[in-house]
Amino acid sequence: FVNFQNLVGGLGDDRLNFLLGSRLSGNFSDPGGNLTLVGDSFSFGSLTGTGTLQIQPQSNDRPIDLGDTNDPNALNLSSQELANIQGFANVIIGTPLTNGLITGVGNVSIGSPLTLQTPASGGAIDLTGATFTTSGTPLTLLADQSIRTGSILTNGGSLTFTSNQGGITSLGTLQTSNPSDRGGDITLTAPGAIVTADLNTSGGNGGNIQV
Repeated sequence: FVNFQNLVGGLGDDRLNFLLGSRLSGNFSDPGGNLTLVGDSFSFGSLTGTGTLQIQPQSNDRPIDLGDTNDPNALNLSSQELANIQGFANVIIGTPLTNGLITGVGNVSIGSPLTLQTPASGGAIDLTGATFTTSGTPLTLLADQSIRTGSILTNGGSLTFTSNQGGITSLGTLQTSNPSDRGGDITLTAPGAIVTADLNTSGGNGGNIQV
């Protein structure tokens, strides 16, 4: 479809396939099951649900841009769109077949557990242009090649980065601290070099760091 105002899903799983430039200008509410959004370029107002939200490009090699970007050759998910994702048990961006570059620019926040994945041959993640914030929920990054980040603040959520064939570089602080509870764990796994700035897992009990 091209332009819908509001949609309500059924009690089972729902899948929406977007044409290039399609827009869901209002809210999609999914009261039960999982929701999958597929398209190389689309936009939405807000998404609410309780299951797993999967967002994926139609083309496996399509770049995915998060935050304040507007690349016509990428699947763009704006900072506002990501902030308007509410209630899902998990949010997964990319699939096991994705190998496009995932980038981030500006301030990006999300309230659900988030996985960014581009694990097929050549896939890489570059979030050095973004400051990521989660509200106590985990952030997982999975790439075939390099993973690069800026500052990330999870407010107690864990960080798990896995590069299958490259290295991991963090130019900003990776902070999973939670002063009122346990700090989140940080796990960095790569066959190549792992280079980070400060790692902060402090809290009532400090989180574990595994590199």
